[in-house]
Amino acid sequence: MANNKSTPVIVIGVAVFVVGAGLAFVLLHNNSKSKTKSSTPPAVTTTTLGPNSVVVGATAASPSAFAFQIPPGKNAVAVQVGALAGIDGFAKAGDVINIYANVSKGRIPGALVPPLTKLIQTDVPVLEVLSPAPTSAPGGTAVYLLALDPIAAEQVIFFSTNEALYFTLVPKNAPPVATPGRSYQNAA
Repeated sequence: MANNKSTPVIVIGVAVFVVGAGLAFVLLHNNSKSKTKSSTPPAVTTTTLGPNSVVVGATAASPSAFAFQIPPGKNAVAVQVGALAGIDGFAKAGDVINIYANVSKGRIPGALVPPLTKLIQTDVPVLEVLSPAPTSAPGGTAVYLLALDPIAAEQVIFFSTNEALYFTLVPKNAPPVATPGRSYQNAA
């Protein structure tokens, strides 16, 4: 008698399972068809290829817009500067720059009093640059993707946010330099 009462429950359970599986198949099948019909690729994708390699801006229709390798121990840090301070479009991926802080609001420890300009990072690898081509009248901004260790990244982010930065191109393999900084006390 117990078998007779459980049979309808089993039949209902199997029916619900079959209907659910059928619905899942139909939904998944329709979803995959709609994905293949779409001819518009995603606008931007980011893909990591192997250790420290990054490709950005790839779509199904075009190869990657940017490809770079982040050196071990470094972070990729985006910094926006004015066109002139950003070397007016002359810098490109693979170049090396020095970074100067122009301080007018705060004060760097030491004898120099603002306003002052101080070299804060040397021999910084440029991973990518977004800027217009060089012009006789620089305008707008440039965005640099730089390879910096976390301490240098912190320093550059601080001065970029609270003061101003100025970049210079440096020959590859140039030795690092140190400067005293410039203010009205030692400008001449």
